[in-house]
Amino acid sequence: MSNIQDTLQNFQAITLEKMNDVKLLDRVDRKFICSVEKFESVFEKLTEFYYILEINGIRNFQYSTVYFDTDNFLFYTQHHNGKRNRNKIRQRSYVETGVHFFEIKHKSNKGRTTKYRMQVRNPATTLTDRKVDLIKKHVIDVDIERLFPKITIKFKRITLVSKLFNERITIDTELNYDNGLKTASYPNIAIFELKQSCRISSHASNTMREERIRKKSISKYCLGIASLYEGVKLNNFKTKFNSIKKISNENI
Repeated sequence: MSNIQDTLQNFQAITLEKMNDVKLLDRVDRKFICSVEKFESVFEKLTEFYYILEINGIRNFQYSTVYFDTDNFLFYTQHHNGKRNRNKIRQRSYVETGVHFFEIKHKSNKGRTTKYRMQVRNPATTLTDRKVDLIKKHVIDVDIERLFPKITIKFKRITLVSKLFNERITIDTELNYDNGLKTASYPNIAIFELKQSCRISSHASNTMREERIRKKSISKYCLGIASLYEGVKLNNFKTKFNSIKKISNENI
């Protein structure tokens, strides 16, 4: 990761306030997964065209996210079965800044991602009245009394913003999963997510093509559930998960 740390400093920085001009809470996403070694090659090619988020001198941030689901894994199963209108419910903590958000992430039948969120005071995962109200407003197919924290995901994230201000990129590494009984980690993969208001060609997408990194739609949540819980449905994820395991074992 030393090359990545060096490359981080080659980007021009952008503040959180300025980056919020490109919030993209309603967007289309494309994900790409590669080894950390391949990530280093791609990352170097983006320095001229993107700003990097910097807060208090930090450019690679620690995230901790708790996902909620039912005992029979309603949200996981919806994703596995390819349900078009589906949701994820989570609480995300930005470790360095001590900021916490309770969020609902909705994927529409047109492939658009919309995020509804509210800031909360602390990382406690209790479903308070405010959180329940947000769920009731945006999720109609779940019994709230059956929702429980199912998994904690910790990872490092780099955020880039196009100098054209029409795209954001998040790059997640050092994935670690914990459900209180078991843990799993994927230290050798990097997940790029291109976030745009509408799908357009960009320097990042062109670089992915040049590096022969194919788009691979995968949910960090689903990867974690499949890694830690026995008996969940896997058939539709097997090819993707085997590909991720292959990438994860490269150059180790």
